Amino acid sequence: MINWHDRYAKLLQRERGLFDPDHSVLEVGCGLWGIALWLQRPVVGLEKTWTTTPDPLIEPVEGDVRHLPFDANAFDYVVCVDVLEHLAQSDRPVALNELIRVARHKVLVSCPCGSAAEDGERAFAELLDALGLPRPDWLEEHFDNGLPSLQQVVRVLVDSGYAFEVVGNENRLQHYAGLLLDTALPAANSWNVAHAAKTVVEPPVGEATWDEYYSYLFAVDKQRRLPGGAGEDLPSRGSKPLEPATWALYSVVHDASFIDDIAPIRYVRSGAAATAVIPAVQPSPLVDGGYLPNGRYSELSAMYSVWKDGPTTDVVGFCHYRRFFDFRPDAGDGPVSPLAWSAISRVKPDSSFEELVPRVADGKIIVARPVDLGVSVFDNYSRYHNVHDYLLLLAIVTESHPELLPFFLDDLEATELYCGNMFVMPWRMFDALCSTWFPVLQEFCARADEHRGVSYQGRDAGYLGERLFSPWIKYVRSQGVEIDERPIFFVGDKTDAGPSAATTLTRAAQEPAVAVGAPLRAARAALDAERARAESLETELAAREDDLDRSRVARDAFRAALETVAASASWRVTAPLRSASRLARDAAAAARRRASE
Repeated sequence: MINWHDRYAKLLQRERGLFDPDHSVLEVGCGLWGIALWLQRPVVGLEKTWTTTPDPLIEPVEGDVRHLPFDANAFDYVVCVDVLEHLAQSDRPVALNELIRVARHKVLVSCPCGSAAEDGERAFAELLDALGLPRPDWLEEHFDNGLPSLQQVVRVLVDSGYAFEVVGNENRLQHYAGLLLDTALPAANSWNVAHAAKTVVEPPVGEATWDEYYSYLFAVDKQRRLPGGAGEDLPSRGSKPLEPATWALYSVVHDASFIDDIAPIRYVRSGAAATAVIPAVQPSPLVDGGYLPNGRYSELSAMYSVWKDGPTTDVVGFCHYRRFFDFRPDAGDGPVSPLAWSAISRVKPDSSFEELVPRVADGKIIVARPVDLGVSVFDNYSRYHNVHDYLLLLAIVTESHPELLPFFLDDLEATELYCGNMFVMPWRMFDALCSTWFPVLQEFCARADEHRGVSYQGRDAGYLGERLFSPWIKYVRSQGVEIDERPIFFVGDKTDAGPSAATTLTRAAQEPAVAVGAPLRAARAALDAERARAESLETELAAREDDLDRSRVARDAFRAALETVAASASWRVTAPLRSASRLARDAAAAARRRASE
């Protein structure tokens, strides 16, 4: 019951109205206990068929979630936990709309979503297979139907027109810890009974908010509508003919040691570089005006200063002190090319850029080529950062920029991202971008606490700026703006060599959307080779462990005990299991010692 309690704890924390006996509650797919066990109040419970009498607090009703046998607005709260994944893909939107239809106040839906949950289910299935245990029916249904995607659920909620919120429900460590405790430590259930007697709103296994999430909670508020409207219009192109235009390219730098003569690109000194002693370079660097904290906004703080203070030019562009546009006509096909520091002069724009300026002044936007992250933009952010930040950004975009929402939702599954907050565009489009970017990010910073984890995680507004820039670019393209995708240089350390594979891979682990390209692929290939070598050594070691046969009896006893556990409705582990576990552990340890000799 620990895993069961974990599933409901977030709902119970956030919706205290569920405890009010004056509020009617329907739970679809409640099983024998459902949320009534924790609310300790009557609940209408729907199952397709009832073969066993449920808890006395449940009023059982038979029906189909795709065609609920209730009138519209029949219940104050409608709850549905871990049901969607047991439906066919095509039935899920129908079921969600039915849940929304019969709710009067709120709909609370939770289900596993995304690659983190898929990876977890595969790992759990492999564990059961390795132990020779049957996979439970619910797990096989997950594989047969495929888990819901966050994008699929959110699109239905957007189409409903009602306000909604998405938060993580069970993180992956929490979910499988509860599942394994239920499986292998029967005493833990009695501990949870004592815990739940004191509080039901706190999960028995604590939530790790920086972990990837196994399931998400979708809360629909039928008392509020989503904001309507088409959003802000883009600035008109005007009637200015193609002619020489004023332009400025900036490189945002927070490490003064990287400042060099790359004229006509002009540095904007930000963060630590704003007050550092620097060499004399032409043109002289600007200094970040300090409107926004660089530690949180990263290069965006310097962009904000230029937006506010100028100088205003027909065309404006930004790059990073280690990431520069490659405007060469013969630039490669990839998004990123490594560049040794000794060759930094190659980043200077030449006549090929000068030829682009009038076209940019007339409306074209230049961006860095998108990077294929290998996973969705959402999963990538969840893997490397705090997923709640992304979900909060989704909420703010939903509230304030309906024109961007379709493109933001695309990124829940799209694998390509416009990285680095790099661009060259007309000033009027820069003004439009900043008028979207900064109010949204400032609202995010007002709602979200500054992170106190690993230092680079403090740059949350900068990372989210990329995740907002991509849908903005896709939106303006849909409005007829020409988008010119260009490769970039990634500048190495101050040596004659470009960035090493190890350096690039380390940077990719921290900023995966930035340090990519050939060095990263080479580093990954090297790691794959090392993994293959390690697997080969493990195989060889396993072949030499002949005396593991002495532990076969103990392992068979361990497996037999686990089979008894899996077949037991209460998943109780008895003394033979503990005895077999010790025998197996001792025998395996002895075998490993002998094999290493």
